[in-house]
Amino acid sequence: MAFNFRLGGAQGVGGNTRNPTNTPIADIRYRHIHSLKEKCRVEVETPGTNFRVPFQVRGKPLNLKVFLPSNFPQVPPVLYLTGQPLKHPWVEDSKGRIVGCHLLQEWDMASDLGRVVTYAIRQFTDNPPHFLESEQGRGVSRTIHHQQQQHHVSSSSDHKLPPLPDVDSLIADLSINRIKEMSNSEDLLSEFVEELPYIDDCNNTIKSLKTHLIDLASQNISMEPDLTRAKNALKQVQEEIGIRSRSLQEKVMQQQALAEQFNPEAIVHTLAAEVVKAEEQSEHILSEFRDDSQPDVAAFVKNYRAAKLLEHSRRLKSKLYRKSIGM
Repeated sequence: MAFNFRLGGAQGVGGNTRNPTNTPIADIRYRHIHSLKEKCRVEVETPGTNFRVPFQVRGKPLNLKVFLPSNFPQVPPVLYLTGQPLKHPWVEDSKGRIVGCHLLQEWDMASDLGRVVTYAIRQFTDNPPHFLESEQGRGVSRTIHHQQQQHHVSSSSDHKLPPLPDVDSLIADLSINRIKEMSNSEDLLSEFVEELPYIDDCNNTIKSLKTHLIDLASQNISMEPDLTRAKNALKQVQEEIGIRSRSLQEKVMQQQALAEQFNPEAIVHTLAAEVVKAEEQSEHILSEFRDDSQPDVAAFVKNYRAAKLLEHSRRLKSKLYRKSIGM
């Protein structure tokens, strides 16, 4: 005979064998753990006490951890959502403990642990949590931002003017007479300065900066049509949102009106009014027959019978509907 020892098979609270105490509470605890292993892909951390159910949400790995207190199942299990920094209405920010699941809040010994865990996982899958940026991710962002700043600084430094040269080095090769001549003549001094390599470097830097500014201006001008199209598209989206919002409001108001019109109390009052109307119609036919000196008996019987049939039919419908809603 072959035995099935895979996870989720006939195992006990301790892992591979059933609890030998065989008390009613132990049996119920075993049944809950067995249900958890049948319904979920469980990894046992501490036999009979701690379990982990791995799953993914939007490609991010998460773990739903299950802790069974010593007095479980008289008290509910404790569930934690771990694996990623996140926020979710069901989850406490501090430890990741799941507190918002109504199946945990309504827990009793007749509950099903496997069903509770699968329901919680489905809730996180259908309504994904908001994943927070981890410290590592923030470090990467800071690095990228720093690199971008460095690139910006280096790009700006390409257009900086060269540092001023040392005056002594400029005139070191000049004779004293040449220096005296330049000191007495502004033209000679200007001519000397204009021939300096430093001036050429400054002029080249200025030309490069002008070219760079022209390129930036051209890029801005070339992006203007795209920016205009993006603005128009955004405007259209906003208008569409406004139209759909107004349409939604109208439909909500219509739904509310229909709900008020067809709520049980309104239907009961409408049926009662129709019963009274049919009764008044039959009484009117009878009154006309009594006041007529030469009545048409056949026509009276036909009309009066139809009116009373309608009255009793509506009265029966009203009675059955009241009974169906417990009124």
